[in-house]
Amino acid sequence: MSLLMAGGAWQAGELLPRVEELHRGNRRRMRSGVIWLFALPALLFTVRTMTGSSKIAFLILWIIGMFLISSFLVYVAYLDHDLKEILAQLRRDPDPTPTSDGEACKEESRA
Repeated sequence: MSLLMAGGAWQAGELLPRVEELHRGNRRRMRSGVIWLFALPALLFTVRTMTGSSKIAFLILWIIGMFLISSFLVYVAYLDHDLKEILAQLRRDPDPTPTSDGEACKEESRA
């Protein structure tokens, strides 16, 4: 929740554009990751055929590369999921009042 708080006060007007920008950046990162899933094997195959090197070495590099790219994509997807929740929360209630006790906020809204 520290992303939603800035200096102890809500900054929803400033935060919403920033979160939307981060979401667009994550979409670009995911698109780049998927492109690299296809580009890395093609690149490794091209280099291997040009150099005539060991197939085993390039196979190991390919496997490690796929794991790294997949891990990156999972990480970005997880961050993007959190950003979508924050965006939904900000769009639902653009000017919430923060409290240290969540129950106090509910009680104030009932009164």
